[in-house]
Amino acid sequence: MEPINDFILEPLAEHPDQIHSWLWMNGKRTSTWLKGLSLLHQFRFADGYLLISDFDCPFEEVTVFTLLDLRLRKVCSRSIGAMYSSFLLSGIEWRSPCHALLDFGGGDYWELNIRRFHVPLLWPRLQVRPCGDQTV
Repeated sequence: MEPINDFILEPLAEHPDQIHSWLWMNGKRTSTWLKGLSLLHQFRFADGYLLISDFDCPFEEVTVFTLLDLRLRKVCSRSIGAMYSSFLLSGIEWRSPCHALLDFGGGDYWELNIRRFHVPLLWPRLQVRPCGDQTV
């Protein structure tokens, strides 16, 4: 896992709900679009990229985790958020190359696991779940 700064997001003007953005890599627009308007974090792995975005809305913040392969195709996506709630990611601590502790502030900790393989609809590559404290 390596932090990078290769990507930026550009809001999709043609999308009616205005929560999707085009993904740009190294100054060139790709054919990939993601949920989210603001890119919070980006990481490179041996077999792809993990992008963390949000909707940039102060009252209903949603954080989106998207796993892309090396060809920038979406492998898996998970969101954390609820209506009239804020899930603004304030910190991420990597415990291993495939496991991170997510801090949403106020003692709200979640864990992120990136699995090496997946079984469609049963075992997704990305797992995001609450852990209650930082003793994961």
